Amino acid sequence: MAYFFTGIWYTFRVALTKEIRAIGQTSDPNIIPKAGEADIDIFVLGDIIPGYEVRKAVYDKNSALFEECSMNVCEGGEWGTGDVFIIDGVETMLMTWTV
Repeated sequence: MAYFFTGIWYTFRVALTKEIRAIGQTSDPNIIPKAGEADIDIFVLGDIIPGYEVRKAVYDKNSALFEECSMNVCEGGEWGTGDVFIIDGVETMLMTWTV
């Protein structure tokens, strides 16, 4: 799972060098929950929210690392722009906000 988010971070940073400021996550990064135990939330903070096509290209490039991806499950508000992945059976939400 860590490889997937490292890949996303790296690809976003290369594609949008000046726009992405930070990526963080809820919970202890050294403890990965088992399927059905909990979920993981990843926060992306930047000058812009990468557009649908940019995010899709990043996800397509890393598609071997997750089972499912649902994009734009939320759009704005307290959850940011959210994309949900199933990674090793664990629901993982990537939420993006502007800062």
